[in-house]
Amino acid sequence: MQRQQLRSGVEGQLSVPHRTGLRLEEVLDGRLGADGVRELVHNPMQHGLADLLAQCVPGREKLSSAKLLRTKYKPGRKLTAYYRLHVGAEVRPIALSWYAESHPDSLAAADMQDQAAPRHLVAPFVRLTARTDSGQMGLLIAPIDPQMPQLLRLNEHSHVASMLKSLTSDSALLAEATRIEAVRYRPGQRHVLHVSCPPDRDGAAFIKIDRDNHGAQAVRFAEAVGPLLSEHSPSTSLVRPLGYSVEDQAAVWRGIAGTTISEQVRDPAQAAWLFSLIGKAVRVIHDLDYQTTTYDMTASQLSMPHLARTELASTLGAGEHLTALMPALGARYRLLAMEVLERLEYLPEEELRLAHGDLKCDNILTSEDRIWLLDLDRTGLAEPAMDLGKLLADLRWWGQHYSVDVAGLVRKFLEGYGTCDPARISRARLIAVLYQLKLAARRTPVHAPDWGTQVTRQVDEAAASLRGETTS
Repeated sequence: MQRQQLRSGVEGQLSVPHRTGLRLEEVLDGRLGADGVRELVHNPMQHGLADLLAQCVPGREKLSSAKLLRTKYKPGRKLTAYYRLHVGAEVRPIALSWYAESHPDSLAAADMQDQAAPRHLVAPFVRLTARTDSGQMGLLIAPIDPQMPQLLRLNEHSHVASMLKSLTSDSALLAEATRIEAVRYRPGQRHVLHVSCPPDRDGAAFIKIDRDNHGAQAVRFAEAVGPLLSEHSPSTSLVRPLGYSVEDQAAVWRGIAGTTISEQVRDPAQAAWLFSLIGKAVRVIHDLDYQTTTYDMTASQLSMPHLARTELASTLGAGEHLTALMPALGARYRLLAMEVLERLEYLPEEELRLAHGDLKCDNILTSEDRIWLLDLDRTGLAEPAMDLGKLLADLRWWGQHYSVDVAGLVRKFLEGYGTCDPARISRARLIAVLYQLKLAARRTPVHAPDWGTQVTRQVDEAAASLRGETTS
């Protein structure tokens, strides 16, 4: 499709050149294809951001650049782009959203402005939120989040120092000069803050909050299962929790120095022993009887276990933008996902066990001869094949990314995991195809110039994996 240039329209709308008469709704419902989405997010200043920043930044000559980090597109409803905004020497993450209809969040954010000013969190801006008159476009500047107002106080040094003091006696984390930086700013979804001490003092922590309040669950899991994992697999550990702040609905974790396993995939021969170790660690977790641990399962965890059928719904939701932007590919994506579920129905589901829930290479760190499992927000009950399938899919993705053969790493991981019911491995390999589809939809950004080519290739890879499981 030839790229079409968009320009500012009237009444808060966005329109392409007058001869087409197309507006924002045609970008959001996919009629302009990926080109329309790319035009908005790659040129935000020309499509509303400059006007919104005029409400927030005194002396617009201080503006230098906005670096695009991520795009989230919900067909027919919303397009959000996340940027790192440079204003003079200040760098702030921002979230810029275009809505099909006037959105109430843009009004709620304005109510938080008065809460941010006394905390000295506004400068060098004069405001941290702005919206168009129509309410169809809104800007949020960190640390504003209407749905998680505690993010404001979690950016205050005095409050964070007080919170850390209530959670830990580690003096290295209590320095008055504590620095707080946003690692992830996703209003309405989740936030990650990095807390560090001055260079002459050791100590670091991460603060995580999310809309589903999974942090309390993750801390409980780490406290109950972490010691058991280290006891049965001395070279592996769970990330250490410093505690959970009920007031802030925030989980606080000790920082760990190391490299992600995804970096190790570059050299499969050197990484083989690590994947054997990971397999052993995962098996320890799966073999634990949660009823004999101190892990207190909540009623919601017991009544809503993480099943393959639930993952199917999540996979279909992740790929909804494919249907809007590339209908034929979207239809194929859906058919492949449904075929995976159909084949899973012929294999018996196992008893639910303790599981990591988000076993991916970026959620595993290695330091010297040790591995650490991170991101425990999805821990709970699941069939073991879910963990295995996710790591297999993630390995395939990194193998494609680095153009390396990961078959040896898969083999070492499964050898480390050990013998089990063959149906568990069969289900894991099918579930891996489901995760491959989700990764194709989520990890390939729509704003990438070759988005269509990339996502098509990854769906093709998932189809090839499914054919391989069918014929094996």
